[in-house]
Amino acid sequence: MSYWDSSALVKLYVREADSSIFEQYAATVLTVPITSHLAVFEIQTTLWRKESEGTIIGGSAKRTHEKLLQDIADGNIRIADLSPEAEHEFGSVLERCFQQKPPVAIRTLDAIHLGSAISSKETEVVATDKRLRDAANFLGLKVFP
Repeated sequence: MSYWDSSALVKLYVREADSSIFEQYAATVLTVPITSHLAVFEIQTTLWRKESEGTIIGGSAKRTHEKLLQDIADGNIRIADLSPEAEHEFGSVLERCFQQKPPVAIRTLDAIHLGSAISSKETEVVATDKRLRDAANFLGLKVFP
């Protein structure tokens, strides 16, 4: 199974130049994407930003967010629990990244995503965010693309 960061998951809902890569990948994987509940908030923010910039049609941020929530309710996307195990893995991710010489730069939400992926026993992270990808690689996770 694959853990999807919001940077990649949003491409399934908003047409971007590289969306087809992620749509094809999602169609070939035999399991549903898993992500943190954080992604729901991050995607909602991205949708409203895109709508305010005029890169998506007015009114579509709310409809697209509702589609995401429906996909979660229907089981087409699985939400990883922000469990004590995820919290433990979050701390481990921070420790490993910041003790590295030189440190692997990681942001709080990226560390939560990676802690959630690891505690969910995921071995692959689907993301476009460079910092998250770099940290995932450092932690030994497979990264797509």
